[in-house]
Amino acid sequence: MRKKLYGCLTPVSSLFISAFCVQVMGAKSDTPAARSYCLVHQLVTRWHEAYQHLDADAMASLENDSFTLVDRFGELHRAFEKRKQAQIWNDGFEAIDRQRFTPTFEIRSLQFPVPDVARVQVCTYYEEGIGLLDGSRISPLWQAESFVVVRIRGTWRITSLDVHDQSAPEGFAKRISPSP
Repeated sequence: MRKKLYGCLTPVSSLFISAFCVQVMGAKSDTPAARSYCLVHQLVTRWHEAYQHLDADAMASLENDSFTLVDRFGELHRAFEKRKQAQIWNDGFEAIDRQRFTPTFEIRSLQFPVPDVARVQVCTYYEEGIGLLDGSRISPLWQAESFVVVRIRGTWRITSLDVHDQSAPEGFAKRISPSP
């Protein structure tokens, strides 16, 4: 079962985001800007839910054909068809123990520099680290992800993702420290 971390999203979050877009934005949700915000938020949420389940095919289906990835090691990956995009993700997933992979994420910022382009900042936290098939574990870590999402012929797709190591947010250590 996935945990919720400080407002981070869980696998059922798509339903809650739809409700948010309708109820919180109210009458304003009929504006093109509000609809775009909700659609991009839902897209990045669905991508992350697929990532939480190591579902490379679902992730690739939400990316456009010219998707680029800069991984946390600074390596550029490009694929120009869905099958190759999914293979890039599968290659990265092959050493991960699916039973011990429990990242949580939070969309921190969603901006539209122009109407058909969105920039989305996400923080992903691996509270228990990343369990590997050989029994070892990568230590707990935070990473910041910068998505660029574009609307092409009316459909929003993820076009690029840059992943960076990140320090824990300010005050986080205090929140998880045991009581004296």
